[in-house]
Amino acid sequence: MLDSVRDSEKINSVIIATDPTNHLAYANWALRNNLNIIMDKPISTYPNVANDPKIAEKFVKDFDKLIALYEGKLNCFIVNAQRRYHPGFKIIRAKIDEISDRYKIPITSMQSSHSDGQWRLPEEIISLSYHSYNHGYGKVSHSGYHLIDVCADLIIEAT
Repeated sequence: MLDSVRDSEKINSVIIATDPTNHLAYANWALRNNLNIIMDKPISTYPNVANDPKIAEKFVKDFDKLIALYEGKLNCFIVNAQRRYHPGFKIIRAKIDEISDRYKIPITSMQSSHSDGQWRLPEEIISLSYHSYNHGYGKVSHSGYHLIDVCADLIIEAT
């Protein structure tokens, strides 16, 4: 069905914004079809990926597969972690720059946390399937990805 729509609509780019357990399949299809890709984070995830090193290795293998499919192609493949462009983080960047310049010190320590604007009761966190913790996806498969990206961006920009 995807091939049919691609051909009939002359599609040359896709946005992959679905459940992360499906990201890899869509990315493989898009790369095999030389399509440009903007994909929501993460590239893939698996139940219990946060707790089992053998399952976590699948994530690394998925990354390696995508890199191998992408190598040598001229199309664009972006894994979207857009929070660094949020106005609040721009204010943080400006404050870090201001303090760093004023006192001639770099970032020496950082803590980060995030709320996605949803208030969850304890029993909901355990049973809810949306960006769930009950399947062992862990924080990084959800908003933690943004925290890593923002922290890396703050450190890189400050150096």
